[in-house]
Amino acid sequence: MVLVRNRVVVDGDACPVKSEIARTVQSLDATALMVSSHAHRLVAEDRVSVVTVDASNQSADLYIANVLTRQDVLVTGDYGLAALGLARGRLC
Repeated sequence: MVLVRNRVVVDGDACPVKSEIARTVQSLDATALMVSSHAHRLVAEDRVSVVTVDASNQSADLYIANVLTRQDVLVTGDYGLAALGLARGRLC
């Protein structure tokens, strides 16, 4: 059985390569979901959705933890969120 991973979930608050991810998913048959607080303004693009959460501590991380599916790839620079994703069987 081959798992098809076609969505990249990005912690926009802790990821320095957001523009590179956007270019990559646009060139592949994939999509990206970028989640960030109001402090980090992101713009939706083709194949890239943006969710803005409040500026409370860990709001983006909690949102991401709740929407991750087993087929998602998680991109984050946050060790806590990465550990949570790995513990739930996600590829980080």
